[in-house]
Amino acid sequence: MISSIPSPPSNHLGPFHMYGLMIALGVLAAIELGRKRWRDRGGDPDDIYAIAFLAVPAGLIGARLYHVLTDWRSYEGRWLDAFKIWQGGLGIPGGMALGVAVGVWVAHRRGMRISVALDALVPGLPLAQAIGRIGNWWNQELFGRPTSLPWGLRIDPEHRPIEYIGSSTFQPTFLYEMLWNLALCGLLIWIDRKRVTRPGNLLAIYVGLYFLGRLWIELLRVDTASQIAGVRVNVWLSIIGMGGAILVFIVRGFRRRPSDSDAPYRDGHDPARPTSEHRRHDHKESITVKLSSFPLTALDGTAGVTTGLDDRAVLVVNVASKCGLTPQYEGLERLQKRFADRGFTVLGVPCNQFMGQEPGTPAEIAEFCSSTYGVTFPLTEKVDVNGDDRTDLFAQLTAFPDAEGAAGDVQWNFEKFLVAPGGGSVVRFRPTVDPEADEVVAAIEAVLPA
Repeated sequence: MISSIPSPPSNHLGPFHMYGLMIALGVLAAIELGRKRWRDRGGDPDDIYAIAFLAVPAGLIGARLYHVLTDWRSYEGRWLDAFKIWQGGLGIPGGMALGVAVGVWVAHRRGMRISVALDALVPGLPLAQAIGRIGNWWNQELFGRPTSLPWGLRIDPEHRPIEYIGSSTFQPTFLYEMLWNLALCGLLIWIDRKRVTRPGNLLAIYVGLYFLGRLWIELLRVDTASQIAGVRVNVWLSIIGMGGAILVFIVRGFRRRPSDSDAPYRDGHDPARPTSEHRRHDHKESITVKLSSFPLTALDGTAGVTTGLDDRAVLVVNVASKCGLTPQYEGLERLQKRFADRGFTVLGVPCNQFMGQEPGTPAEIAEFCSSTYGVTFPLTEKVDVNGDDRTDLFAQLTAFPDAEGAAGDVQWNFEKFLVAPGGGSVVRFRPTVDPEADEVVAAIEAVLPA
């Protein structure tokens, strides 16, 4: 039976300094999780590499600065040791503040919607912290008061505080924080999937819950730390962090609003920055999209929903019921009523590829659209619009560029493709373009008879 957790005899494993290696592995895990989550939102995963290139070094600098500034007395007379990051000593609050600030700046420069980018990246922060805490075990640091618990951490005499030199096992506070952060990572992903809170609020949830855990863990620690009014600085900071998170919810609101957008980019991709997944293409007028050549089944199971649409102007839109852009159904229905008599039709194509925002059965989708927005235009069965299993219609439509010359994958729900009668031309509008925007109405008018 294990009576305590052993500590490693050295903080090296071959040529590797394990504290630095654990930090590096944590960063890599956070980046890859962020890339996956950003891709799932319709973004270019290479955006995350661009953010990490600057945000990771900034986070390390901020973390070290915070540690040195809040524990400066331990560096008196040996100030050069402040640069020896491999010996341990990273203050998470400083890394969080500077790393997130630089990351937000890079995201803004790349045209990313900040709230959506934060929701994609935030769960990676506690994941990186959890892995990094293993480095504290290798360094025999970040432990609490003495304990006789069976999971007590065995600490070598040279690493014990002088007042506890006679004790051999201590509270493994590094382990508590690691487990807390792993649970927090899972909780953030679960909350995000529920789609109940406003985009961007995941950062405040993370800050509040991280500092809640840090508060009780900090009260177990016995290592030397700077104090204010007899209380450790990190305890005060935890209280401030939790209060700040609550203030965000008071000012910003917690629950999702109909006007909230989940589109990954503010105005589509920067035309000066083609990416690996959204390349610029020349519009080929020779491509013809005859809708009858792409048979789709209607939402009620009737075959041939695209039959008879070749001679009409058709606005093909991938739709979803639980998206921040879902209220666009109202504008689409108004377009249907306004131009139907002139040979125009909206064709709604439900898709569940973007964060699972169209989870309903055909009957549930039909009931929602009819009762909530009075939809009368035709709806197809659920299909994929991106990836290897995308329906043939969208394989053809995504070859057409938007107004900025960017073709490729559908970015998000409610991307719009206006197919002219006969299929001779296609005009593409990104998800955030309102269905009744001037450019959409003008394009419809241009392809309809007077």
